[in-house]
Formats: sequence, C-alpha cells, structure tokens
Amino acid sequence: MRNIFLLVVLEDGDPGILNLALTCQRFNRIVCQPLFLQEAHFAWLDSVVNWNRLPPRHRAIYRKPYTVSECRALSCRRLYKDIGPGYKGEGRRGVLQEFYSTEDYPGYCSWDCHLEDN
Repeated sequence: MRNIFLLVVLEDGDPGILNLALTCQRFNRIVCQPLFLQEAHFAWLDSVVNWNRLPPRHRAIYRKPYTVSECRALSCRRLYKDIGPGYKGEGRRGVLQEFYSTEDYPGYCSWDCHLEDN
C-alpha cells in the first residue's frame, strides 16, 4: 500500500497527502510518517532534476529533505514546508515551480510575514 500511496502523492502533489490522510486512520498513519514524507519528497526531487548531470557538490547542497517549521511571525505561527535554498514545488511529478539559490526570509512562511515582523 505504501508504494501505491507514493504514486498517488507523486500524481496529486502535496494535496494527495491530505486526501489520503483524511480517508481513514490507517491511511493517515502511513502518510504522516516522517519516513514516508521524506520518500515522497525525494521521489518528487528525482522527477524534476537529473542529478547525474550535476556536480556532486550541487547534489550535496540541494538534494535534502525539508523540515516542517512554525512561522516566526507572531500574528501567523502557521506550519510551513521549510526547504531553504533549492528546488520548490508542490510535490507533483515533473512539476517544478522555481529554484532559489538563497533563502530570502528564513524562519517565515512568506515575504509578507517577514515584513510584518520586522
């Protein structure tokens, strides 16, 4: 079942995790495991980047798991995917939103929260 769920998440992206988690408790336990989330993230990364064409240093810097962080803005405090510098997307196979070489507002979920807090 786990492999099927990985395929579902790759097709649907991040919303696929939510849909599976809300289906039943058994599905929720599987898709909310940190190891499952990490596998899904790396499967997505591997679908948008040909790592063999890039130098090992690039892979070491940008092929890394994300963390779930709480926004520092006192008025927000929502949880967000904190990826840092690197590839950004919604987890859908082959779909890359953008690439960031730096982290513009570390600790904040958005530029608006960063501005509001500073």
